[in-house]
Amino acid sequence: MRKLRFRISRFSFFQTNTLGAEVLYGLIREWVREISPSILYDLYGGAGGIAFACSDLVDVVRSVEVVESATQDGEHNASVNGIENVFFTTDKIRGYLQNVIDHGGMEAKSAVVVDPPREGMTPKPLRRLIPRAPSDIVYVSCKPSVFAEELVEFTKRYRIVSMQAVDLFPHTEHVELVTVLKRK
Repeated sequence: MRKLRFRISRFSFFQTNTLGAEVLYGLIREWVREISPSILYDLYGGAGGIAFACSDLVDVVRSVEVVESATQDGEHNASVNGIENVFFTTDKIRGYLQNVIDHGGMEAKSAVVVDPPREGMTPKPLRRLIPRAPSDIVYVSCKPSVFAEELVEFTKRYRIVSMQAVDLFPHTEHVELVTVLKRK
């Protein structure tokens, strides 16, 4: 795993279990290395943990986050870590995806990482992503029961390649579920 430094503001999202986050980000990194996209979309990107963990494997990372302080932290973190190929956008995911659709969709040699909050992606972003997304998506869910509901939509166009739980919250019932999806 790469050695990175992070500034995390009060309202920015970052995994609190940093050792567990290394395992989680390592799994995502392996997936990105395997499929070798040129562009990685990091939706619900927080302060850039996933984006930076994978930035040396792709040409460009587009990280999207609704919380402005998280975007500012991400830009600061990119500078501190000398990373020049991660670009942050502050926007709601549904608005960002609509803009991508309006401008021709996602590039052919791209992939998507989705790491939404506990309520999941919600219907509008889900409906905008699935029909137009690239062939590879990794979905990181902190509430597998919500992901199970969304998976119904994903499996109409995608097949599950792998699924693995990562325990970031020892001694609780909570896990992060990492699912790799490939277009059918």
